[in-house]
Amino acid sequence: MPSTPLPVDTIDITQTIENSDLFKHWENPKTGVVSYLLTSNVPLAQSFYFVNNSWSSSGRYLWFYAAFPPSKRVLGVADLQTGDVRVLPDTQFLDASPMIHPDNDRAYWFSDYDLWYRSPDLAEPPVHVMHMPESLTRQRIPKRMATHLTLRADGLAVNFDAECGATWFAGDIDLATGTVSVWQEFNQCYNHAQFSPVDRDLMLINQDGWIHPVTGNHADYTHRMWLLDRHGNHRPLVTHPTPKHGHEWWHPDGQSVWVVHYGVGIERIAIDTGQIENVCPGQYSHAHSDATGRYVVTDQNLHDPYRRCHVVFHDTHTGRSVDIVNVPWFNDANQWQYHVHPHPRFSLNDQVITYTTWCANRVDIAVVSVDRLIAACAK
Repeated sequence: MPSTPLPVDTIDITQTIENSDLFKHWENPKTGVVSYLLTSNVPLAQSFYFVNNSWSSSGRYLWFYAAFPPSKRVLGVADLQTGDVRVLPDTQFLDASPMIHPDNDRAYWFSDYDLWYRSPDLAEPPVHVMHMPESLTRQRIPKRMATHLTLRADGLAVNFDAECGATWFAGDIDLATGTVSVWQEFNQCYNHAQFSPVDRDLMLINQDGWIHPVTGNHADYTHRMWLLDRHGNHRPLVTHPTPKHGHEWWHPDGQSVWVVHYGVGIERIAIDTGQIENVCPGQYSHAHSDATGRYVVTDQNLHDPYRRCHVVFHDTHTGRSVDIVNVPWFNDANQWQYHVHPHPRFSLNDQVITYTTWCANRVDIAVVSVDRLIAACAK
């Protein structure tokens, strides 16, 4: 069921959310910043991992990870046109693989070795896209088939970065035929792959720490960020070791990559020269930038005696910032199973930021207006 356009380019999405019965407002008592929390009977609702958008391109559908602890996560979707919130029990997924296709509102995800999609319409069943070839998986139990699916620049394929046993391999999958193309196989952990937004033959892929599936021994990484092309050539984004980098994302022009340098700040790295710019100095856990690169949203999971968690909006031109939320860390036995972090992300042509919060003493998906954050920074 394709979206009936709202459309995002011509409406005030914040006003649409304010007037929807699907959301309740929560005001930060210290800063006055208002976030809108999705209301539902889902006990744990999370925004997508920040690499992928939780919103359909029209703004009609807000997708999220849904869980009824202690069960595994599935997908949920809020329909801003009908006012419905639907949980889709047939969408249990591996890792953070779900992706929303911008052209048709379909959610794609990996379940074990299989790639599926479905529309937000409950009446439409999930559709099987492909099964990962046994020549690659060799009947091993999959840890992941894709950390987070991303769309190739031409819109015709998605990436994968699979881990089976002590083998890792990456490549792409044609969405029309299900054909798998392996770009490279590795003998150490490479994950968090993301297609270049402009080059169909290039992806960013990252080394990560890993645990041997038989011995349980832990191995770490030295060079975090790598560029991998279709021919299997891969090189580190910067030549010096980067063991304290993580949570990367492409700039929309495909000429640079953003990364959190832990304890240092949010850096932007040119892919041709490796030149590094510290755009937002500070100590952060995760981050995302708008299309201009001026505005950055971060979260800081500060494991200090006060156990606070900040989600902060930054104007990097003026150096001013404002807290979106600042609440005690969510302390629940289920948090580690579900990877409960804010993971804020700019969405809907940078009109809103979507993130996960527990400011109402449960795990909710929240939305906040970017225009109002810009105004708050200007005060």
